[in-house]
Amino acid sequence: MKLTFFLRPQDNLNLLASTGVSEVIIGTKDHSRLAEFSCDEAIKAAKIAKSLGIKTVLLCDALVGQNDFDSFSKSLMEMTPYFDAARALDPGVMQFLFEHTSMPLHFVADTGNHNLLGLQTWEEYFGERLERLVLSIELSKESLAHIIPKLKTPCELLVLGRILLFHSPRALLSPLAGPVADSSWMEAVGASEESPHKGFPLVENKQGSFMFLAKDFCLAEQVSDLHEIRSSWLFT
Repeated sequence: MKLTFFLRPQDNLNLLASTGVSEVIIGTKDHSRLAEFSCDEAIKAAKIAKSLGIKTVLLCDALVGQNDFDSFSKSLMEMTPYFDAARALDPGVMQFLFEHTSMPLHFVADTGNHNLLGLQTWEEYFGERLERLVLSIELSKESLAHIIPKLKTPCELLVLGRILLFHSPRALLSPLAGPVADSSWMEAVGASEESPHKGFPLVENKQGSFMFLAKDFCLAEQVSDLHEIRSSWLFT
C-alpha cells in the first residue's frame, strides 16, 4: 500500500517527504470543489514536490456547467504541464483530459458507480490511460472485497476525511451572511430543524455550497482489512 496526501497551502512538503508520502494531490479554487490553492500557488507546490521526488496529481473534480466549460478547460490546460497525472469527477472533464492530454488519469467514482459493471466500463473506455479508480466511501467492506479483486486498475480508498452530505452549485450561505470581507470561501455550522442533530460543517466557495457530516470518516483502524482486499492506495 502507498500513501497519497491531499495537499493544503499550509502543509510542509519536506516533512511529508520525510514521512513516506509518495504522492500529493493538488487542487485549485478554480478547478476543484474544496481545494484552497490559487493556480500560481498550485504550480509552485507541484514544482517543489517534484524536486523532492513526490508524484503530483492535479485535482480537477469540479462539476462544470456548459456555460463555463470553455474557460474551465482553457485554464486547465495551462496547469497540466506541471503535473504527473490528473483526476476528475465530471465525465466531461475526464473526456476532455482524455482527448487533449496524454496524462495518466484518475477517475473519482465516489458519487456513483457503486457496482462492478460500472467501474469495469470506465476501465474499458479509458484503457491504459486510467491509472487509478477512486472508490466511494459508501461501499461496504463486503462490496469492496467483491469489486476490487476483479478490477485491473489500482483503487484508492479514503481513509481519513470529511463525509460530504450535500453539494449545490448555488451560493446558499452568502445571502444569509450579508456583506463579508471575503466571499470566496465561507464557513459556518448547520443544525437540523427537524431533529436534534447539529454541528454540520458548511462551506461556500467558487464551486457552490457544501454540507458535511459532523463526524469525520476514519478507516485507520481497518487498514489490515484493506490489505486483504488488495487496495493499492490509501488517501488521507
